[in-house]
Amino acid sequence: MQKFYLLFLPLVFIACKDGPQPTPDLEKEFTPYAKIEKACITLSLDQTEDSEGNPLFEKEQAECEAYQEILQSANMATKHMNKNRNNASYYVAKDKYKFEKERLKIQHKHLNLILKDKALDAIDANDLDTFTKIINFSYHPMNISYYRYMQKHIEVFKGHKKMLHFEKQFSHKKYRQGYDLVNKGQYTDGLNELKLAAEMKHIKAAMLCGQTYDFVYPEKAIECYQLALDNGEKKALYYIARGYEENEQMEEAKKWYLQSAGEGNFIAQYKVYELDPSTVNTDKWLKASAQAGYDKAQYEYAKLLMKQGAKKDAVKYFALASKQGHEAAYTPLGSLYYEMKDYSKAAQFLDRGDLTAQSAYMLATLNEKGLGVPKNLYLAMDYYQQAKKLGKSGVQGDIRRITQAKKRLRSRQVKQQKDNAKQRERQLVAQRKKRQEAIQEDKRIRSQIRARKEQAIALKAQACGAEPSEERLRKTGTRIHIEGRLKHWLGKSAFVVVSNGEEYYINDEDDDARVNQGDYINIVAVTTGRRELTQGMRKNLFEIPDERSIRKAYALDYQGICPY
Repeated sequence: MQKFYLLFLPLVFIACKDGPQPTPDLEKEFTPYAKIEKACITLSLDQTEDSEGNPLFEKEQAECEAYQEILQSANMATKHMNKNRNNASYYVAKDKYKFEKERLKIQHKHLNLILKDKALDAIDANDLDTFTKIINFSYHPMNISYYRYMQKHIEVFKGHKKMLHFEKQFSHKKYRQGYDLVNKGQYTDGLNELKLAAEMKHIKAAMLCGQTYDFVYPEKAIECYQLALDNGEKKALYYIARGYEENEQMEEAKKWYLQSAGEGNFIAQYKVYELDPSTVNTDKWLKASAQAGYDKAQYEYAKLLMKQGAKKDAVKYFALASKQGHEAAYTPLGSLYYEMKDYSKAAQFLDRGDLTAQSAYMLATLNEKGLGVPKNLYLAMDYYQQAKKLGKSGVQGDIRRITQAKKRLRSRQVKQQKDNAKQRERQLVAQRKKRQEAIQEDKRIRSQIRARKEQAIALKAQACGAEPSEERLRKTGTRIHIEGRLKHWLGKSAFVVVSNGEEYYINDEDDDARVNQGDYINIVAVTTGRRELTQGMRKNLFEIPDERSIRKAYALDYQGICPY
């Protein structure tokens, strides 16, 4: 028994080695490739034969074998690189890793091309079994040909994850392409893309397809909206109904509008009433549409309430319609406010609405009596005349009454105008008098200011001397006021001052001024009638003066500080 066990063990080992085996210890980055390898192993074990007795997947199995070899080589290269990360051979290992990884990608791409070729052949031969094996191959990409074949056999592929994912991605891509083409005005190409996306259950594409057809080929729009509806878009019900209405298929339109109304579409609810207002049951749809905020429904429902005598509720719905700019609601709303004696609102809405004989008469009455508006007989006359033209009877007496009132008003206005003219003349005389008094007062004030300035100048001249002039500087013993900046300090005996662009040489033998270079100077000095050098002077015994730069200035003797 023991000998038999030892003989059997190698047989078991040999049996385990038969057939392709998955790559052991696969690196983490190659985890996605493991699924492809698993699919390859499954395909390699497939023994299906073609009609001639040859293996059906012979070519694909060979590609799978090559793929597995490259995957194992790439996995070994990765291990080697990670093992030698801190060694000098790391970069050689890294290059090998990159090379093997690139080979793996190329082989995977080539394998997919071989599988695609087999799948397309299966489609042509309507070989559902072969196609199913290939479509279930991991990471084998979908295409439109696969999708269409799977749709033909939807009972087999219903809910297939790969098909549903492709349907979602591809239809969105076609929707974006169609959207862009339609926006560029390329309607034919755009509609082709949108229709394809719509057939692949893309709701937005189906709706845009219908809206575009509404613009270019209205008779084809219903088909697109139907696709949207089939995929759960309830808004499409209204557009289908509208399409039937535009094609004058009223019975179909009513049926679809009723379905849309049931889904809460307020325009459809209104249309149910509009297409068949005599039916009692349609009133509830009109009310629902009005309550949902549709202005046309609010207006029609308010009219219905008026017929039923519910004027308070009618005012509410007329007001709601008017807030949305529904112009037809202005006149009946104004008439109701007039009856309710809310004259301010009555005038506002009657004036904004279409003028009828009755509304014109109401506006004339409001303007004649000053109800809700300022009293205006001229405007009242105009409205009475318009009411007469529009067919209002019994207006002539109102016109005569307004004519007499206008005459009386005119005489009062003439008298008032004369009184106003006299009052205005008196006001002008008073204004001229005030203007003359103001001019005299201004002259007096300017004279006082001028006198004060002259007095201040005289006091300043008395205390500090006269302002420098050529005539005064040539004389001797004249007191002069010098105000400026000290330019040169010439020791304790003299300094040079710049005042109004002119230089002055100031003698100060005892250094009474106590000034320094750059100081602001406000002094009294006495003229000497002489001129002294202020530029080109020697600064030491060894300097030779430049005669071209020599400049002289009037010399004065320092007397004291100016108090002003």
